[in-house]
Amino acid sequence: MTRRTWKDNHAQKFINAFHHNKLVKALDRDIRYGGKQIGWCRLLCAPYKEQLAAMPEVDLQAEGGMCDSIKEFVQRYFQG
Repeated sequence: MTRRTWKDNHAQKFINAFHHNKLVKALDRDIRYGGKQIGWCRLLCAPYKEQLAAMPEVDLQAEGGMCDSIKEFVQRYFQG
């Protein structure tokens, strides 16, 4: 699970990886900022877009439990 403000062409790389059953590098941060590979990810379902306001509460907990509400999560990590 991830929530990112990716451009469509970047997200398409992950959609293609899923449809071709390819592994995706797991990074500790973006390579442009000194990130290193820490493992591999296998996508378990096809990536899709979703409005942040429509995010289920269970997904909020899957994000790490660092916020008490979806509203707080959106404001903190996505500038509202």
